[in-house]
Amino acid sequence: MNQGVHMKTISARLGHSKIGTTMDLYGHALESADEAAANQFDQFFSKNKKEQA
Repeated sequence: MNQGVHMKTISARLGHSKIGTTMDLYGHALESADEAAANQFDQFFSKNKKEQA
């Protein structure tokens, strides 16, 4: 998940018939991915804001 693999693909590889099962079992791993994405957004918008000033 944190390496950019789509959740549906992970779910299928794990043999789960529903993506919700995968999310219920491994969704906690998305917290670090969410934090990393937030940091990237912050850097992007901070850089753009400085360039526009």
